[in-house]
Amino acid sequence: MELQFLNGTEGFDTADLGALYATFQRLLAPLPHYVFIKDTNHIYVAGTTFFAKTMGVSSLSEIIGKTDADILGDEGLATRYAADDDKVFESGENLLEYVAPFPDKNGEVRYGRTSKYILRDLGGNPFALLGIQVDVTQEVRALQRYNKEIEHLFTLPEDTYAAIFFDIDTWRIADERRRPIRGYSIPTFASIKDFLAIASAQAQGEAAVFYENFTPDHLRSLYENGRDSIVYEYNRTFMNGEVRRIREVYRFVFNPQTNDLGLMLTIRDVDTGSAGVHAALSDTETAIFDASISQLSISPCYISDIETHELLHMTNAAMELYGISDVEEYRGRKCYEVIMGEESPCSFCPNALLTEGCEHIWDHFNEHTERWYEKRSSLIRIDGRACHLMIANDITERKEEMSLLSGLLGMEDVILSCVRMLAHGKDIDTAVGHFLKAVGGYYQASRAYIFEFDFEKKLLSNTFEWCREGIDPQIGNLQNLPMDVVDSWMAKFNADGEFSISSVKGDLDHNSEEYRILEAQGIRSLMAAPLTQNGTIVGFVGVDDPVQNEGNLMLLRSLSEFVQVEIDRRRLLDYMSYTDSLTGLKNRNQYDRALKEYSRRTPESLGVVFAELNGLRGLNETYGMSYGDYVLRKTAQILKRSLSGTVYRINGDEFVALIEDLSRDEFEREVLALRQALSSEPECSVSIGCAWREREEDTQSLLNQAGEMRTAEKQSYYHTLLENPNNPVANAGFPGEVMQEIADGHFMVYYQPQVDIETGKIIGAEALVRKTDDTGALVPPSKFVPLYEMQGVISYVDIFVMKEACRAMRKWMDQGYHLHLSVNCSRVTLLEPGIVDTMRSICAEHNVPPSAITVEVTESISKMDHEKLRELLDTISSAGFTVSLDDFGSQYSNLSILSVIDFNEIKFDRSLVDKLEENRKSRVVLENSIKMCHELEDTCTLAEGVETAGQLDILRRYHCDYGQGYYFSKPVPESKFEEFLQRGSF
Repeated sequence: MELQFLNGTEGFDTADLGALYATFQRLLAPLPHYVFIKDTNHIYVAGTTFFAKTMGVSSLSEIIGKTDADILGDEGLATRYAADDDKVFESGENLLEYVAPFPDKNGEVRYGRTSKYILRDLGGNPFALLGIQVDVTQEVRALQRYNKEIEHLFTLPEDTYAAIFFDIDTWRIADERRRPIRGYSIPTFASIKDFLAIASAQAQGEAAVFYENFTPDHLRSLYENGRDSIVYEYNRTFMNGEVRRIREVYRFVFNPQTNDLGLMLTIRDVDTGSAGVHAALSDTETAIFDASISQLSISPCYISDIETHELLHMTNAAMELYGISDVEEYRGRKCYEVIMGEESPCSFCPNALLTEGCEHIWDHFNEHTERWYEKRSSLIRIDGRACHLMIANDITERKEEMSLLSGLLGMEDVILSCVRMLAHGKDIDTAVGHFLKAVGGYYQASRAYIFEFDFEKKLLSNTFEWCREGIDPQIGNLQNLPMDVVDSWMAKFNADGEFSISSVKGDLDHNSEEYRILEAQGIRSLMAAPLTQNGTIVGFVGVDDPVQNEGNLMLLRSLSEFVQVEIDRRRLLDYMSYTDSLTGLKNRNQYDRALKEYSRRTPESLGVVFAELNGLRGLNETYGMSYGDYVLRKTAQILKRSLSGTVYRINGDEFVALIEDLSRDEFEREVLALRQALSSEPECSVSIGCAWREREEDTQSLLNQAGEMRTAEKQSYYHTLLENPNNPVANAGFPGEVMQEIADGHFMVYYQPQVDIETGKIIGAEALVRKTDDTGALVPPSKFVPLYEMQGVISYVDIFVMKEACRAMRKWMDQGYHLHLSVNCSRVTLLEPGIVDTMRSICAEHNVPPSAITVEVTESISKMDHEKLRELLDTISSAGFTVSLDDFGSQYSNLSILSVIDFNEIKFDRSLVDKLEENRKSRVVLENSIKMCHELEDTCTLAEGVETAGQLDILRRYHCDYGQGYYFSKPVPESKFEEFLQRGSF
């Protein structure tokens, strides 16, 4: 079987294929799910035992090597499956989430939601399909039942005016049917807005509050909090002026396929004589009390002031229900205090909904009495005082019977809804989050969660959690708990399968760790069911403080197995989606996900290591792809072994490691260990850049810094490479092109004089690079310098300028001139390892003292870590060079750099000089900047962009030391600058 799977797969050698096959078997075999792999000839080459049994065979060996035509005995289905496979191979695109029939082992037709993913060899060629299938037979059949239910609801009894179906998600009328009754008809509604306007008008205004809350968000919140219907009864004025009492029943209808929520409204005629009790109530307090006592004494009933919530009257039945023996115990007290035991008005108080002539009917669970009541609330007036008359009927027994019946009848729909949420969430966190929300809603629980075991470490952790609004999450407090905390639970799982704790305080030993953990969370009761994998309990799913369906473990029991299967499936897909198949490291998708996470939180510290394998292209071309892949895998192993953080392969030859919460010293020790490990493996030539900061919120800046240092280190590799003309890749790629252009004379150095502002004497010049194209025309630096910086080859140009400047300086020194020459060094060049030694060797080659050379660094270098920057510039200064901070005052201005770094010279950007003559603010800024620099030890000032005599006069007045600009001269060739030297001054 192994050779069947391996042979004919291009781009792999036997060892690679064996490892790949072993990986597939390790990932697939344990899954209790429909997973299989087919080759390009539609032959099964791998799969799960679970899949084989579903296909009606006893073991996987009866599937391997066969096609669907061999197994199914249904030529039509086999042809359809083969066509689906061919579609994937021909298009090169995965075929996702499509529903198709399949026969089970009993020959019954079932339905599966299938996804087929392309598997490619190392050459990028498809060689097999990975198929993952979810049995959605119940979901398909539930959709059929749903459609039948809608048809049933649209069947209009004789007392029903109309049935109207609203789609809550789109907020449109999806369908409506109507019939005239006793000569009356319901108008046709063009939209929900039309319906609300007409309904409010015909209800004589008393329904305004009800319809005001008739919004998608409000209705969905009612459904999510357990409401299955809304009943509303009021008087309606019909077209002929007759007033009749009608009842509107709104029933929520959930579509298990689309996850859409609908609302079915039926409008029914009600006997107008049912107003009964309201008509009997008088307008005087005494009459109301008498009527209440005489007519409602057998029912709990009370009257309260709508504005103050003060209780005015309670029937004997109500007093008995709430444990009140004397009128004085409630008279003058608040209804919410007596009835609910609360300190403030109830959140569900219907007072705001009450209008005259309209009865508000609703069901409510009273936590104070722990009973269910049907409440009928009306607005009455007692001597002009607006009061709330509430009649309560205990419906606990009926509710429990209905709950049990609806639980049994509706369980399948709830399960299917949960299954669909698990199957369709965009990622595992979203999918399981929606699932737990549905479970929590079914039980009206405060919290729903999943715990998973780590058997190797003997720990358990809360891995997923949903909390009802107002409940504090606990997942952060429930990580890495010892497994023996749930020893008693494991015993119950093994004995009974699932269990419930009705009272934490009453059922548990108060000295146990189990009790301590539950009590700390304020949990009063809970229910839990085990999650199993291959017969082993690997975790559990549970709910805290269930209010509805309490003690009914059927839902948890039914869902527990599917939950674990779906989590395994999701994690398999996550592994494939977020793992680099060649190295086993996290891939670019996971890297992007990690960066998004850093946008939401900031670690205590973050270290970044950028690593790039040198010469991968040359290795592949010279020794073959297999050898290049071997070196990549070996490099990945060294990175993972040496660094404590997460390592990602983000590109063909690029890796990034993100290391959290290490001190700088610990981070640098890990980087040193990495360099040492790589140095012992000669085939793994790697350029490394690293950066570390505390509480870094700008992660991208840190990544850029590490990337630049990696690019700078890469230059050393290129220099070494290009020094060896026999190397097969020595002249390949962009570095070779730049070196060739330098050799062909396309680059030259111009010099722009720098002048003592007080005396006009030439004290030096800035060496500036120029380039010509193939026609001899000058190319502006702005056209090629940014490109070379991006390509990482700017150091070749910088070093060329340094060599040319030192050559010219030697000639001028021999002629008796004493000058300073400024050369620009890109940030990338300065970060290159050994750059200072390179500059010093260039000076030695031309017998020019480093003190005659000023190294200009742009102010953008302030973005570097200041400690690293200080070390770099100290090294440059120690070598004898002077250091100038160029472009000070430009877009990157950062005064803080002057407080931590010593510069010999500050060059003011031309933007500070341009408007000196006409702009007072420019003068103030520059004057004070010059004063500040002069107060710094051994720091001189130079102004760039001097173009007028007026600017020069102002600079002289502010005691600026030196000037440079077109007022003196534009950059000129070496011969022209020598003419200026002979003149001596401007």
